[in-house]
Amino acid sequence: MFRFFENLVDPYSPYEDDVDPPAGLMQYLVYHTKPFRTLFMITGIATILAAVFEIFLLAAIGW
Repeated sequence: MFRFFENLVDPYSPYEDDVDPPAGLMQYLVYHTKPFRTLFMITGIATILAAVFEIFLLAAIGW
């Protein structure tokens, strides 16, 4: 089970050594989270779907 999650992102992927990271905080975070972008989108979509499902459950019981 852990092997699946460990193989989602390669921590040793090649990178450009001569490029300076961006100066702004948000630009810096976006620059360094590029390998995780797909994983973050999948997690965000799953979270939204779970929230919508919970809202429908609350509506179904008449809350």
